[in-house]
Amino acid sequence: MEELKKYLHHQLDNYAKQYYGSPAADELIQIKKRLDEWITKKQKCIHEFYATDKTDIISFKCNHNTFSLRLTFYRNGQSRIIIKHTHKMDEVIRDVDIINEYSVDAGSVYFIESEFGWKIGKAKKIAQRKRDFAVKMPFVHAVRCHIKTHKKSQLERYFHDYFKDKQINGEWFNISLDDIIEAVKTQPHLQLNSYGPDDHIKVKYIPK
Repeated sequence: MEELKKYLHHQLDNYAKQYYGSPAADELIQIKKRLDEWITKKQKCIHEFYATDKTDIISFKCNHNTFSLRLTFYRNGQSRIIIKHTHKMDEVIRDVDIINEYSVDAGSVYFIESEFGWKIGKAKKIAQRKRDFAVKMPFVHAVRCHIKTHKKSQLERYFHDYFKDKQINGEWFNISLDDIIEAVKTQPHLQLNSYGPDDHIKVKYIPK
């Protein structure tokens, strides 16, 4: 996010050159003063955008008198910046800083219980994966927990490593519900909210 802030300041400086000596220049100065604070306030919304699959883009607008700045984020790590007054600047950048910070790896890590053990996996869309389970796993099973996150691959690897001494085969482990609860408690970004019906664990992923 810091790289994005620097880029925005740089673009505002370039944009301001065409307004030197005019009242619009003062507006740009005020926007620059507010810019970092404005982006920081939106950071939680940006985290939530990458942590879920509800929308394809998220957009924010900052206005000051006759001046406006719009910042749009896409799931592939690109950001679009539109600055408008009497002139318009429209730029699309691919921000490596955002990709690294948010991982752009949204989805869920899930835990399935069956008579053969527990399966720990990941899915981009958990609803679709649950439908697949009915076909691929023709035996009694139940999804006891799924955690929405913007770092599903990293989180899945963490649980696989945590339970490596109890691995049966591949993504299958000889663990219990209590083992999962203890594993969740070791992760500072995971919040164990409650226990639902049928021993379903409710866990929330909280970005840093």
